[in-house]
Order: sequence, then structure tokens, then C-alpha cells
Amino acid sequence: MGKLMRREVRTVRDDTRISSFRREFPLGSVTHVVALDSAERYAGLILVAEAHAPELAESDTVAGLVHLKDQVLLPALNAKQAMALFDATDAEALAVVEQKDTSRVLGLLKASYLLRRYSEELDKRRQDELGMPA
Repeated sequence: MGKLMRREVRTVRDDTRISSFRREFPLGSVTHVVALDSAERYAGLILVAEAHAPELAESDTVAGLVHLKDQVLLPALNAKQAMALFDATDAEALAVVEQKDTSRVLGLLKASYLLRRYSEELDKRRQDELGMPA
């Protein structure tokens, strides 16, 4: 996962007010933001579009918008294991954390990117097996 994840991850504390979140992450800026707890550990993912829903009170915190609290990728996982977790969670993106007990965020991986890279590797191997130039 270390080679596939994006290391420049946008984060926010889970006690941040919705009004502040909306200013910091306008629609279209990013799709997912990693929520951190008060100890800077992974708390879940927030979909930016959900935070901009008009029915939300601006004084509320983003804690109620957090998804995938216990679903993370670890750096040692391979692509097949990661795809199984994406399938099981039906998530578009998952955070990569150092280890489950510390939950220090290392990056973010999107399912679409993983699928594209996995497909490219399969094509490359198939060409190698057939003796075709890359």
C-alpha cells in the first residue's frame, strides 16, 4: 500500500464545526477528508459533499459525518487484500494507517486507482508471458 497510497492527505479534527469544515473544504476541493480524534489518531473518513448538505446545522461538529471508523488499510497489505476490503466496505477510498493500535494516518488510497494499477500490472505480466514488447 505504501507505493499506491497518496501521502498528502487532508485531515481535520472530528470536533471541528461544520461551518469551519465548509470554509476549509469547499465543494470540489477534495472528495474525502480524514478525521482525526483529539490524540491525532484515525477516526474515520468524511465525504466533503455530505458536509455541504443544507440540512446540517453549521454549529454541529463533523463527528456525525464520519464513516469507515474501523475500516483501514495497513502498509503490509497486498493489492488483493486491499481490494477485498474495498469490496467488503463498498468504499471509494480508505485510509492507510501505520498499525491498527496507533492509528497514525500514513495516506489515502482510492479504489479506482488501485483497480487501474492492478489492471496495468496484469496486462504487463500477460505481455511478458506472451513475449510481447511492453
